[in-house]
Amino acid sequence: MAILDRYIARLYLTNIVAILVALMSFVVAVDVVVNLPALMGAGRAIAGDNAPAHELALAVLRVVAGLWGPRLLQLFSYLAGVVCIAAMGFTCVNLVRRRECVAVLASGLSLHRLFVPFLAVALLVTAAQAVDQELLIPRVAHRLLRNYENAATSAGANLRVPLLTDSANRLWYAVRYDSGDQRLEDLAVWERDPEGGVTSRITADAARWTGAEWMLEHGVAENLAGDRAPIDRIATDLDPTAILVNRFKGFGQNLSWRQISAALNQPVPVSDRTRRELNTIRYGRVGIMACNLLTLCIVLPFFLMREPRGMLRQTIKAAPVAAVALIGAVVAVAAPPPGLPVWVGAMIPALVLIPIAIATTSGLRT
Repeated sequence: MAILDRYIARLYLTNIVAILVALMSFVVAVDVVVNLPALMGAGRAIAGDNAPAHELALAVLRVVAGLWGPRLLQLFSYLAGVVCIAAMGFTCVNLVRRRECVAVLASGLSLHRLFVPFLAVALLVTAAQAVDQELLIPRVAHRLLRNYENAATSAGANLRVPLLTDSANRLWYAVRYDSGDQRLEDLAVWERDPEGGVTSRITADAARWTGAEWMLEHGVAENLAGDRAPIDRIATDLDPTAILVNRFKGFGQNLSWRQISAALNQPVPVSDRTRRELNTIRYGRVGIMACNLLTLCIVLPFFLMREPRGMLRQTIKAAPVAAVALIGAVVAVAAPPPGLPVWVGAMIPALVLIPIAIATTSGLRT
């Protein structure tokens, strides 16, 4: 049976890769066409206004690669579930058209046995999705905020840092934050008493995060009396992760489970709404992965047929079922019922799909 499993798994995995490449190529091509003027401007900024055509083309390709390299990792995490189901449909169509399901039944095997290679490959893709979300995307998260102007550099996006408070009740403001270099520019920090009154102000041309504190460039501390003194560092728990979480609430999608946990557990004040949103993101990832696998089990019986028949009708039947299951799971996970723990709300869609998957799988005629 290892031969049959390897054959179906290889066919299924090939279809997954082909669909992923096709979808990603389509998305990149559409973005390039829509943003062609900005793309050409960024290419000229790199190659020069009077650069030859081939140098300009290479500069444009460099910009596209710099912008969409990290974005493709993010796109894979979004498309993994849909691609697994679509590739399953193409794989089963080939099996039915070639009468290979008939051969399986003639050998004395049940069609339920064919679930094994599909689920094994789907679990492999789900594991790759988890690695992508937890290890790869967080490492390039700062590059996901860039545009065509700085796409060809290794730096992150330049963001304005609004007024933020750390656990020492200090108020922070920076004109610009380079998320790639973890560098604050034109920094101002107001130290306050417990009642909120300002006791002194710290200014610096720039500050760079060293892992535990901000190292200041030309830092100066000034009290209310006007006395000034140099200062070269500020120890705080307002680290780059906290800055990005507070600056972009949606940035939590690009953080790993460990980073979200660290952001929630640090003394930097996080509103209850932000805390619930971040918890929804990390628990929702588990719920979405479970729903993707369950949806595959629900839809697979539509395509495993005992005898050859028109698969277009089966596709028309299966498409709305898969769409409702996948979209419903995403919506339900993103907006868990109030009053319940977030982890419970994130698993409700999977709990709903489990009996449906059991019913459709047990109802398979084999």
